[in-house]
This record gives sequence, C-alpha cells and structure tokens, in this order.
Amino acid sequence: MTSEKPLSIVYVSNSRLHRNRANVIQTIKTVAALEKLGVHVELVVPPWKSPTAVAERLKQLVPQKMPDIRASLLLHSNVRSWGLPFFCRWNKHRLLNADAVFARSPEISLALGKAKIPHCFEVHEASGVLKSSRYRQLLDFYHQGIIDRFFPISQAAADLLVAAGATPERMTICPCGVDLSAFQNIVPLVLEKFTLPTILYVGRISESRGLGIFRTLAERKLARVLLVGEQEDLVDEDPYIQVHPFVQHHEVPYWYAKADIVLLPYQDHLNHACSISPLKLFEAMASGRPIIASDIPSIREIIRHGENGLLVSSGDRDAWVSAVESLKRSPEFAAKLAQRALEDSKKYSWEERAKRIASALKKSE
Repeated sequence: MTSEKPLSIVYVSNSRLHRNRANVIQTIKTVAALEKLGVHVELVVPPWKSPTAVAERLKQLVPQKMPDIRASLLLHSNVRSWGLPFFCRWNKHRLLNADAVFARSPEISLALGKAKIPHCFEVHEASGVLKSSRYRQLLDFYHQGIIDRFFPISQAAADLLVAAGATPERMTICPCGVDLSAFQNIVPLVLEKFTLPTILYVGRISESRGLGIFRTLAERKLARVLLVGEQEDLVDEDPYIQVHPFVQHHEVPYWYAKADIVLLPYQDHLNHACSISPLKLFEAMASGRPIIASDIPSIREIIRHGENGLLVSSGDRDAWVSAVESLKRSPEFAAKLAQRALEDSKKYSWEERAKRIASALKKSE
C-alpha cells in the first residue's frame, strides 16, 4: 500500500520580510499552517534587511518550525519590471514541476501568466484587478487556464470576479485568519467598566481609517480611546485619547486585553474596502471583545449586525456614537455579541484557511 504523495507548492510573494505589514504575517502564517497539514511549501520572496531581525520575527510568528524560505533578488521592487520576467524564465522548469504555484500579487501573477506558467492567484483587491486594463489580462489568463484557480479573500471579491466572467467552480474563498492560541488566555470582559469603556483600534492611524470618529468619541467623553499603531495623520492631544506606537504582532493580544470595545471604522472610499478580509477583524473576534465595524460588503460577510457585532455606516459619526452608547447602556448585550464573535472566530483559524487552500489545490492536480 503506497501512501499519498505530499503536495508540493512554490509560493512566490513580493512580501518583504523585514517590513511590518499584514501581508507578511498572512503569508508566513498561511505557509506554516500548510506545512502543518503535510504540504511542503517553498516560499520565494525578495531579499530582506537585517537577517537577525527577520529570524527573530519568524521565530515569533512560527515558533514550531521555520518555513522553507528562499530569497530572490529578481523579486525586489527596484528591479521588478525586468526582474519578474527573468525570474520566470530562470525558474520555469522548477515552477512547472511543482504540484502548484501560488501567487498573491497581481504583478507576479501577470509575469507567471506571460511566461505561460500555470498557477493560482490569491485575489486581495478585486476592484483593482478589474479596473486596470493591465491587470484585466489576468482574467484572460484565467479563461485560458494559465491561472488555474482564483482564491479571493472575501465573498465580495468573488462576486466582483464572477461579474467579470470568472466561474465559481474555479474559485475558492479564503478569508484571512487568526492564531486562536495567542488569544486564548485573554481576560474576559469586565462589565462594570462599561460606564467609561476603553475603545481600542490597532493599525495604521489615519483619517482614511476613521481617525475623525475616534476624535468625536473622545470629544464627547464617551470612552477612553486607545490607538495602537503608526501615525500617518497627527493625533491632537486629548485626555481621552492615548496613542501607543506600533507594536510587534506577537504583542497584539496584550493590547486587546486592555480593551472593552473594538472599533474597525474602515472608510468605504479606500481602494481595497470593497474586498478586504482584515487580519484585525479576526483578532478582535478571537479576543472576546464586542466589535463595532463599518457596514461594507466584505465586513458584512463576517459580522452579522446584532448577532456577533454591530455594523454602522462608515462615514456617519453620529451612528458610531449611537453604537457605542448602545453598548454602554447594555453591557450584557455587549458581552453577548463578544461571546458569539469569539465562537465564530474558530472558523477562521490559520489551520482552517490552509485546509481550504490545500483541498482546492489537490482538486486542481
């Protein structure tokens, strides 16, 4: 009796491992989860600065086993215009002999397509792919079978692709994920604190990510606002707003433990708002905190208003104020939302994400 041959994947990414970006976390966590399933993944990325710092970050993200990571100068942004075609030619034999080639960048997928290398494409910004004449060629590669399968990260992204002519049978929706074990020891909600709750946001701090909403909540003294992340727009001094600089990803659960309510005020004019699957949404769910989020299609897939969170119009500051006030009036309702979100987060572990990807790739062999 012969055992089934393990799946072997070459994952080509433009993620710079030394940068503090969600795409780096998502890529590494996905690769590690696939490896745990017995799938061998060779991750090819641009060169990184400070090997010691990168090694430490990888140890924090995947302490069990270091992924098979290889650097290629041809993927560096400084040479990508000519480097990507050369990368495909130089590695064509190896890529053609892999069970699957996986890409999450339109530029990389485009180069693979032009080199006639069959691959799968994880779609993060469907609207960008569809609006750009350059990237619409990806749909042509899909129809030709060079792109074997789309992996949109949300149903909203999948719907945009279907409207453009893609078929659901050759798509697998794979939302972002969360490391459930990192959040399992967070202290539960303290309902008595809802008289003046702490509202948390972790991420880039900017007007396009709802900074004005946080200012309004602070001005009305409805809550203490805690913003953790890089300031793209200046936050004025206010006794009701505390700003903490960017923290490493393994430190994020510590800050969620300080929160009573989590706000995710994505503004719907952001280019990627129509098809995102934000890492911080699933982390907020796993933290067991009530969530108030923007009512946009991709968030609406995960957060059901009044069941596992509250949804409000992204630009309506009064609606955000009313949502916070409703949780303050009824901490028991807030706790109910948080508990349901915590239960739902189990569907979005990195392991579940990897299972979807592996299953779809095996079907495509």
